[in-house]
Amino acid sequence: MGCGNGRLGTALDTAGVAWVGLDRSRALLADLRGPGLRGDAARLPFQGASFGGVAAVYMLYHLADPMAAIREAHRVLRPGGLFVAVAPSRATDPELAPFLPPAPLDTFDAELAPRMLAALFSNVTVDAWDAPMTRLPDPSAVEAYLRGRMHHPEVARSVARRVEIPISITKRGAVVWGRK
Repeated sequence: MGCGNGRLGTALDTAGVAWVGLDRSRALLADLRGPGLRGDAARLPFQGASFGGVAAVYMLYHLADPMAAIREAHRVLRPGGLFVAVAPSRATDPELAPFLPPAPLDTFDAELAPRMLAALFSNVTVDAWDAPMTRLPDPSAVEAYLRGRMHHPEVARSVARRVEIPISITKRGAVVWGRK
């Protein structure tokens, strides 16, 4: 679900695993090197019990109702099938948080994921991370980073002027999986 340009699919190909990608974006699907369909994660175009695994990597927080997509993943999984979701933590980028306006709560994040998956899946497991990701050497790098994270350009410029440079950025998130 939300296969994007197929980076996970490429890894699955290398491992000899059959896969099919699904994404809403025509542009991303155009770059997909493998089987892909345009569609909605909340209405998967597959029969029930069709797959041994479903992955939602950094995509459920883009949805207004991520539980609808999680229910669909559950529907298309065979008994014993694995559902894997990856999401950032609401506490990612803690070095920048004091300079940014409060972020609205996401519909799906590393903190919500275990509870949401446990509503449908058994043996829910969480593998969280909290690690330095990158070092931003100057204000233009800070601004570019924040704009890439969809912050308003004025906010990005303001933060870039106020943070101590260079700044190391910590990423937090989790891989959460469960079995049907």
